[in-house]
Amino acid sequence: MSSIPYGDGPICVAVVICSDVIEDVRTRNKSLINSFNTITTNQLPSIQNRICVLISVTNALGEREFLVTLRDPNGDVVLAVPLPLASTDPLATHDLVLELMLVPLNRPGVYSVDISSDLRHLGSRRFGLEYKPD
Repeated sequence: MSSIPYGDGPICVAVVICSDVIEDVRTRNKSLINSFNTITTNQLPSIQNRICVLISVTNALGEREFLVTLRDPNGDVVLAVPLPLASTDPLATHDLVLELMLVPLNRPGVYSVDISSDLRHLGSRRFGLEYKPD
């Protein structure tokens, strides 16, 4: 019998995109500030000073690496960032926070934040870039 209760690998239970994540040092609870689905810009290319991504995963056991990939509306990779996780409890839910700085968004349309591990797609979150020139 496998020591991982639900299948053979991690399960992504949430992906949230926001402007900031604040963690309470005592409780380790997280507050998500300004979650969004659309960014509006008046110039292209657009550089976003900061985008935070909160990823909640469970069913992870041992040393794992998650890959967070941001794709533009054409499916091209804007950036890819590995996130390591060490877990001894497959029933625990782990919140992984990624702070992306100076993110280039060059095309209007729908962007995708994709989460994978062990070459398996675990989840995604999409957001739009709306171009409204002055």
